[in-house]
Amino acid sequence: MNSKMLLHYDPTVGGGPYPQLVLLCSCEDYYPHGVLEVPDWLSSNGHRRSDAADWETIVGKPIKCMDIPGHHFQLFHDFYVRVHSDFLATQY
Repeated sequence: MNSKMLLHYDPTVGGGPYPQLVLLCSCEDYYPHGVLEVPDWLSSNGHRRSDAADWETIVGKPIKCMDIPGHHFQLFHDFYVRVHSDFLATQY
């Protein structure tokens, strides 16, 4: 988690009710060529679910996890923007 964001985060500031939080979980692990050490949250899909549990503790309510194609850094590539937009449109 981004420690700078968490330093000032207070889930009670708005007084609620709060919208459902959604964590987009990239289905592909990230292993860039030439990089020896990649953080677990990028290189292992299993860590993504435990990270969601950490966020649930912070916000005090369940977080919906949605698996999306690609890896973390492909989220805004042209191809994936269309794929993710179409996918998210079917979810709500």
